[in-house]
Amino acid sequence: MKYNKKVFIHNLEYLVEHDLTPELTLIDKMGKKYHVRAEKTHCDLVVDQQEIRVRLIEDLFKHFKLFNIVKIESEIDFSYGVEFQSVLFGNELMITSIENEDVIKQAKASIGKTTPVMVVGIILSIIIIFSFAVWADAQPDVDWLYITLFCFAPALNISGLAILFISIQNKWAKKLHSVNLADKETAKALLKKVKLIRKAKYSFSNVSYNHKEGVSSVFHNALSKISRGIPVLYLGYLNLLNAKKEIENFPDLYMNQEANDFVFEVVELLQNNMVAI
Repeated sequence: MKYNKKVFIHNLEYLVEHDLTPELTLIDKMGKKYHVRAEKTHCDLVVDQQEIRVRLIEDLFKHFKLFNIVKIESEIDFSYGVEFQSVLFGNELMITSIENEDVIKQAKASIGKTTPVMVVGIILSIIIIFSFAVWADAQPDVDWLYITLFCFAPALNISGLAILFISIQNKWAKKLHSVNLADKETAKALLKKVKLIRKAKYSFSNVSYNHKEGVSSVFHNALSKISRGIPVLYLGYLNLLNAKKEIENFPDLYMNQEANDFVFEVVELLQNNMVAI
């Protein structure tokens, strides 16, 4: 079992934010066990009969590598976001079973099979383009139109593989969740306001494409998906949730309230239209 670091950190943060003290045991490839107890102010780690206290969840990774962990024993399943296995009753968080777990596993398996094919295909295409470009550069007389046409095929292959991969993700996402008409219209309305992010010159440290144009494109892509009836994948939701958290944690850096409100609206919309893949 492979665990995602972003999901691991978020799950622990989410649980302690709702006044729970999660306890879990992580088992690595060699059978070594790491016992973790998380609280709002710190985390306690017990390994080899030694107790270690760290202030931040991220500091746990100084003592073990998550990619070496093959099993996490806990009240929740750390291979999924906690939102898919909990319900809030007022301020009390109740742990529940995961809905559509069989379909989610099928989706992850399908996407997982496609990923290496796409990666290998893209790498081979790049190698072909680069090799041919080097060969052509060494030739005294070469028809560059011919070279362009030759390189076009592997470049087209890269685009085709990327489109195929995205379409498979979208197919499974739509199978797991239906976006209602009201949320589609909300997404279309919010799309018209994406420029607020660019004008505010936000550069969130925890959001992919860490510059103002890139940040606005992340919001644009998520809203564009929902406006077309396609739910957002969980890691995409976490990406923008981190933007919201950064605004809340560092208010002095983000003084544009209109843009802040836009971020909060987008995150709320995504929260209602995300899938556990």
